[in-house]
Amino acid sequence: MKSLTRKNVTSSVYSVVLMNGKPKIISSAFIAIYSFMFDPLMTSLYIAIAVLICFDFITAVLATFYTKDKITSAKASRTLVKLVVYGIMVSASVLVDRFIITQGQLFADLTMGFIAVTEFISILENISKAGYAIPKGVLTKLKGLKRNENTTSEK
Repeated sequence: MKSLTRKNVTSSVYSVVLMNGKPKIISSAFIAIYSFMFDPLMTSLYIAIAVLICFDFITAVLATFYTKDKITSAKASRTLVKLVVYGIMVSASVLVDRFIITQGQLFADLTMGFIAVTEFISILENISKAGYAIPKGVLTKLKGLKRNENTTSEK
């Protein structure tokens, strides 16, 4: 039996990846689909949205503990559905920008901005439900921004 060294592990991984065609085909297909459906240059924005969704989930769990509600699998699975729906929204907007407009990334930026504002509002609402003070003016302005309404008071 071989001793477990870094060199043995590395050579084993390389031999599996380089000698076996299935991982190469699967990873190549995934990369091709990803780069077609999403803009690879905007990866940091995708990561930021994923982190916001995770923060929303964490604060929702915190809020349910504070309000003593039950955490059900149906409520928890909404996060997975949200990831899929947001992914479809972003990929559709990237495709519109790339193949219909062909100049810039207007729809992708608008879509990701909408998603980011929506998640941020949800995080603030969850924090508020958990008993922490959130300025109501901030939530009102953000909700108005999300609805695309003018929330400034007229004088």
